[in-house]
Amino acid sequence: MLFGCRRGWVYCLRASDGELTWRFHAAPRRRLVVAHGTLESTWPVHGGVLVHDGKAYVTAGRSSFLDDGLAAYCLDVESGKVLDRQRITHEQDMNVDMGRNQNDDTGVVSDLLVRQGEDVYLRHLRLFGSESSPKQSGIGWGRRVGATAGMLDDSWFNRTVWMVDGQDHGELLVHDDERVYGVRVHKSRGHGDYIVPGSGAYRVTATERTMPVPRKPGGADAAPLSVKLWPRPKAVRWSESLPARITAMAIGGEILICAGTPDRVDQQEPWAAYEGKRGGTVFAMRTDDGRLVSRLQLDAAPVYDGMAVVAGRLYLSTVDGTLLCIGDRDASISR
Repeated sequence: MLFGCRRGWVYCLRASDGELTWRFHAAPRRRLVVAHGTLESTWPVHGGVLVHDGKAYVTAGRSSFLDDGLAAYCLDVESGKVLDRQRITHEQDMNVDMGRNQNDDTGVVSDLLVRQGEDVYLRHLRLFGSESSPKQSGIGWGRRVGATAGMLDDSWFNRTVWMVDGQDHGELLVHDDERVYGVRVHKSRGHGDYIVPGSGAYRVTATERTMPVPRKPGGADAAPLSVKLWPRPKAVRWSESLPARITAMAIGGEILICAGTPDRVDQQEPWAAYEGKRGGTVFAMRTDDGRLVSRLQLDAAPVYDGMAVVAGRLYLSTVDGTLLCIGDRDASISR
């Protein structure tokens, strides 16, 4: 089990008993700052560590414009040894695209790392991969998962989206080889749309994955630069409303797991449920038809995107510092 922390460290624990196997200080230097009322590194490491083919990929830092930029590492999973590293820095007065075109504005902030083939990306920047193409290159998102405001942003602003295969799927998504499962609350992308709490606005929608098709050469729908793909319309398989603001999703075989806070408004304390003061709920749904299989109440709200399924067990973090491990026949809780 690998994870990062706000103190700038990466930890590897043995899955069988939680024993520390190794740790790595990803922050370039030992320097602490006060953030949100507590001490953390000037170069924090978010919890998500990308693991692929015996290698672990992490970044430390907040922005390529601040504190000498971001530090990126490729580590050996077994030992924590550094296999490759690089720094991502940009000048404060660099020329950027005022239209916020992600392909031209090469400054970048910390986010979850995403793999596409053998390449590892931080948002639009290619960090590690094959030697056949230069690092820190790439145009657009391609087919990989991405979010226009970053995958660590939980504001759910209606003009920001999560995407895969070049298509908008809502405010959060997971996918397998056949379908994309997304949480969608906004009816439109633009000015004036908003969410009405307690109105059943939160829907989980399953859509079939489809390969993009070539755009026509020239004309209004011609592809910019070297991108020559245009997504097919999404084919909706099913759509179900859930009585919760879904903030974490995971897939385990034929089961889709969704967790969130209650979608309700208390008259005396309207923001209580939204702020996690009314606990949380975990829903298990069938991936083929969206049918609800089971439901579990939580004493505390789930951490945003803080859930994973490994070897038939569900691991879920809650905002009170609890890690829940839920299996087919038992549920255990540890702190």
